[in-house]
Amino acid sequence: QISSKERCPSPLCQLPSRNWCWPKAKVRESGKCSTNMLRKRKLAKATDEPPAASGKIVKRIRKSRPSSGSNTDKVVLERVLGLTTANNASLTCCEVKGIVAYPAGCTVVLYYPRKNRQQHILSPARKPISCIAFSQDGSHLCTGESGHQPVVRVWELSESPSQVQELPGHRFGISMVAFSPKSKYVVSVGYEHDMTVIVWKWRSAQQLATNKISTKVTALSFSHDGSYFVTAGNRHIRFWYLDTSNKVGKAQPLQGRSAVLGEHRGLNFVGVGCGDERTSFATYAVTTNGLLMQFSQERRMEKFVSLNTPSALSITVGQHIYCGCVDGVVRVFDPHSLSYVSSLPNPHPLGVDVASFIDASALLESTDGKSKLTFPDVCALTLDSPNNRLTCIYSDRSMYVWDISNVQKIGKTRSFLYHPSTIWDIEMYPEAVGDSPSLLPPGTFITAGADNTIRLWNVGSENSSVFRNIYSKELIRIIDVSKDQQSDDLPDGDAAGIRSIKVSPDGRRLASGDRSGNLRIHDLQFFDEAVIVLAHDADIVSLDYSQPRISGDYLLASSSRDRLVHVFDTVKYDLLQTLDDHSAAVTDVKFASSGDALGLVSCANDKSVMFRTLQEESFTCTHHVAGKSSCQSMALTNERGTVIAACQDRLIRLYDVASGKCARTIKLSTNDTGSLGKVALDPSGSVLATCGSDRCINLIDLASGDTVASLHGHSDAITGLKFTLDCLRLISVSADGCIFIWRLSKMLGEMLQAKLVDQRRASGVYAPLVQSALALASPGPVVAQSNKESTAAAADSTFTVLADHEGEEGPSPDLQHPVASGAGDVGRFSLGVGHLPGWAREQLQSAESESSEACVPRARKATTLPRAQTKWAQRVDLSRGLTVASEFQGDEGVLHVEDAWSENRPRLSSAGVTPVSASPPCQDAERRHCIRAGSEELPSADKTWVVSRGKSACDDDDDD
Repeated sequence: QISSKERCPSPLCQLPSRNWCWPKAKVRESGKCSTNMLRKRKLAKATDEPPAASGKIVKRIRKSRPSSGSNTDKVVLERVLGLTTANNASLTCCEVKGIVAYPAGCTVVLYYPRKNRQQHILSPARKPISCIAFSQDGSHLCTGESGHQPVVRVWELSESPSQVQELPGHRFGISMVAFSPKSKYVVSVGYEHDMTVIVWKWRSAQQLATNKISTKVTALSFSHDGSYFVTAGNRHIRFWYLDTSNKVGKAQPLQGRSAVLGEHRGLNFVGVGCGDERTSFATYAVTTNGLLMQFSQERRMEKFVSLNTPSALSITVGQHIYCGCVDGVVRVFDPHSLSYVSSLPNPHPLGVDVASFIDASALLESTDGKSKLTFPDVCALTLDSPNNRLTCIYSDRSMYVWDISNVQKIGKTRSFLYHPSTIWDIEMYPEAVGDSPSLLPPGTFITAGADNTIRLWNVGSENSSVFRNIYSKELIRIIDVSKDQQSDDLPDGDAAGIRSIKVSPDGRRLASGDRSGNLRIHDLQFFDEAVIVLAHDADIVSLDYSQPRISGDYLLASSSRDRLVHVFDTVKYDLLQTLDDHSAAVTDVKFASSGDALGLVSCANDKSVMFRTLQEESFTCTHHVAGKSSCQSMALTNERGTVIAACQDRLIRLYDVASGKCARTIKLSTNDTGSLGKVALDPSGSVLATCGSDRCINLIDLASGDTVASLHGHSDAITGLKFTLDCLRLISVSADGCIFIWRLSKMLGEMLQAKLVDQRRASGVYAPLVQSALALASPGPVVAQSNKESTAAAADSTFTVLADHEGEEGPSPDLQHPVASGAGDVGRFSLGVGHLPGWAREQLQSAESESSEACVPRARKATTLPRAQTKWAQRVDLSRGLTVASEFQGDEGVLHVEDAWSENRPRLSSAGVTPVSASPPCQDAERRHCIRAGSEELPSADKTWVVSRGKSACDDDDDD
C-alpha cells in the first residue's frame, strides 16, 4: 500500500492519496504537473516506484479561487460610516475601475460609486492611515501611516486585497505617497519632523534616491511623463527630477529645484497638480489667500488668477481645473487660459437638520438666503475623468460625488453625512412593546457625538421612502442640542458634546447627558426637546431606564464624574433620590433584578461596586464590593440577575445581584497590555464583546470564556459597542468619528438566532425576530420576502433582506403565540392574518372542535356562506341562525335579506335562515345601510358584511 502522506511535490497538483504524477523529476524541475501525464492506481503491490504508463491522458484539476462570500467562518467588516480624510493626500481615485479610496482610522475604504458598495483593507500595524494613492493601471494601492516608525505598504487589489510589499524608511509619520505614471516607482514624503523624501523601487524594496525637506509638505503631484514630481508647502514649490540611471545599490541624492516665485515667494501653497496629456506643459497650484497659479516646465510662474474666495484648500486637474475653497465653494477653470467656467452647487448648510430636506426644491430655497447660512469647507478633491465624476470631502467629514459631464449643469450622484468628531455613545432602538407601534424603523441605532448632535441611523432605509432625505439615505435625523441653548452657555473645546444616551423601553423617549451635566429628554415622535434638567456638575457618563413597574412608569438613573448617582421619575422627571456612596467618578449605572425587588448597581473609579435594592420608594445599599481594580463598564444578562463588569486589569467579573458575590472571572487570552473599557452582551446572552485601550474588539463565549474573534480597525479609543437585535451584526463607535458594522460569521449568527428564538418560545410568547434593518424596513407591518424579492430589493445596498418565511406572506411582527394571546376563545373571535403556519392551524382546529358552540371550521369547503375576507368578520353560529342588523334599525326588529341576494348565493335555509320573498333593492336610507353603508348595490363576496348571534349589533353600546 502506498502511504497516504505521499503526494506529488507540485503545489498545483490536487491528486488524492495513492495517486502518482509521472515523472517526478520533471515535476520538481518545472514546478507543475504535465498535462499528458500517465496515472494509475497501485493497490496490489507495495512499491516506491511510479506505476507504468497506461497511455491515458488525464486533465489536471485546477484549484478554484474561493469567492469573497464563501468565507463564512470569520467576522467581516461589512460597512463603515465615517472617514478620517484631512487633505488631498488621503483621497484618491482609480480612473480605470472607478474606485474612490479614503481612510477610516486604520482601515482603507474602497468605495464603488456606481454600485454604492464598499470594500475594506485592514492595516496589520493598527496605525492610522495618513495618505493613499492608486497606481495608474489600478492594480495596486499604496498607503502611508502615521506614528512612530511608520512604513509604506503596497497592496495588490483583487477580491481579497493582500499586501505585497512593505517599505520602512521614515521615523515620524508619512504625509504623502504617490505612484509614478508607469507604476515603477513610489515616492513618499515624511512629516515635518521627519524631513525626508524617498523614491522607491517598490518591487525590490530598494531606495532609488532620497533627500531632506526643511518645511511641511502639503501636496505632491507627478508629471504626466513621470520625469519629475512637484511638492508644495509653506513658501515652498519644488520640482524634483528622477535619475533612473542609478546602478549603485545605495540611494543617491535626489535632485530638486525651487520654482521662481518672485513677489509671491512668501505665500503658503496648499495644493498642487500637474496637467494631463492635454496640458502636460503646465503645473498648477493654489494658495491659502485664494490664488490659482500656473507654472511652466522651466519652473517659472507664468500667470495667476484670483478665486474670489477668502482661501483655497485643494486642487485637482483634468479636462478642467477644480479648486476647493472655504464655505463649500468649488471653482472650475479652463486649464489653458485660466478663465472662469462655473462653480459647483453648495453642499448641505451647517446646523440644519437634514430630515427637513426631502425634495430638491428645498435645497434651492435654502440657497436663496445663503448669506445667512454657513457651509463646510472643501478639504479634498479627486477626479474620475473617464466616468465624469468629482468626489469632494468637506470639513465636516461629509462626502459628495458630483456628476460633471456638463460643467454648466452639475448634479449630485451620491452624498454621505458622517460624524465630524468623536462619537461618545451608541444605542439600539428597542423592539415595539405590546400593541404600541414603533416610531422608528426596525434596526435603527442612535449615536451621540462631541459636535453636540444626536444622529439616528438606519442603513436599510435607503430603498424606502420613509425618513428619506436628499443628503444621506442612511441618516434619518440629526438632533442638534446646541440650537436650543444660548451661545454663551455652550462649553468650548473638549468640554462640548453629548456624552451618553439611552432610549426608554417603550421607544418613546430619548434621554441624553452632555459634558456639562445637563440631562435632556427628547420625544422620538416629533423629535422635540421635552425636558432639560441641570442634573450634575460634570459630564454624565451613563444613563439607564428601569423595566416597567407595577404602576406602569419607569425610573431613570444617571451617573457622573461628580461622584453622584441621581434617580428620576419619568412623568415629570423630578429628582427622587441622590446616591453619594462613591468617592470617585461613577463610570456606569444599571437597573437590575434583586429577587422580586428592583435593584440598582453602580461602579466607580474608587474600585468599588455598589448593589442597592428598592425599599419603600428609596434605594438602600445591600452590598458593597471593593475590588482590586476599577470597573469601567457593565452589562446585564437577560434575566437581569447577573452583572458582567469589565475591569482595568483586563478581567471580566460576573457578580450575582442578590448576593453581591463574584461568581466567576474571565481573563482575556489575546493580549496582556492595556485595560478594558466597554462591554456589551448579545440579545441571546451567549457572546460578550469587549474593547479596551489597545483599540481591539474581542468576542468571548460567555459559557466557556474562550475568545471567538479579535477585531481591529479603529485608530482611536473605542467608546461604544452594541449588538443588533437579530444577533447578526456588531456595531462599534470610536473617538476617530467612525462607525464600523461587523457581520458575524454565518455559523455564529445562526447559533445565536436559534438560541434567541428558543428563549422567546420558552417565555410563552413567540414573536418573529426583528430583522436588522440593515435589511430593509418600514415603520408599518413587516412582510417577509422571498429570496428573489429580497435580493432585488437590496440591490443597491450592502446588506440583504432576511425573510422569516420564504414564498409566502409572513405574519405581522406583533403576532403572538395562540396560547399566550388567548387562543381558547378563537371560536368566537378570529382575525384574518393571512397564511398561518401549520402549528397555528392545528391549534385553531383543535380549539374549535372542543368548543361547546358549533362553529364552521375555517378550512371547510362545504360551507353555505361566503368566506369572510376581512379580519373584522365574526364566525357564524349556524345552529342559531343568521341575523343581519342595521345601525339605523328601529322598533321593527330584524330587517330582511333580499331574495335577489339569495338567488346568486347558496340557499340560506340550510343554515337555519328563512328566506323571504323577492323585493326590489333598498331605496331608502334605513334599508340601504342594512347591506352596506352608503351603497346602492347589493354586496359582493369580497365585501364586508356584519353578522351577530341572536341580537342586533346595535343593541350593545360596546359593539362597534
